[in-house]
Amino acid sequence: MDLLHAYQAAEKLLPWNAGHSVLNGEPNITWLDDTHFYYGKESRDGDKIRTEFVLTDCETGACTPLFDHAAVAAALGKEMIPFTACQFQDGILSFTDEDTRYEYDT
Repeated sequence: MDLLHAYQAAEKLLPWNAGHSVLNGEPNITWLDDTHFYYGKESRDGDKIRTEFVLTDCETGACTPLFDHAAVAAALGKEMIPFTACQFQDGILSFTDEDTRYEYDT
């Protein structure tokens, strides 16, 4: 392999070129209190990337869905939740979809 082809092969592995291929590479963890946090966990669903928000209890190690993802998607008329970031406080889920800000009382 000549130097140009070696460089082109290496360039494909740089973060800005390969980031779309990596799931959960940089999770955004949000602490709710001293022992509970949530984050978005990505998985592939065919050619789409699905995000599920997971609540973690540090004392027990339990991981549960932060909210009912199917109910929120249905309320928006979508197959799956269309956002990859949200805020959650006092049972209120806040997120943006298509430039509209929503609040959902879980």
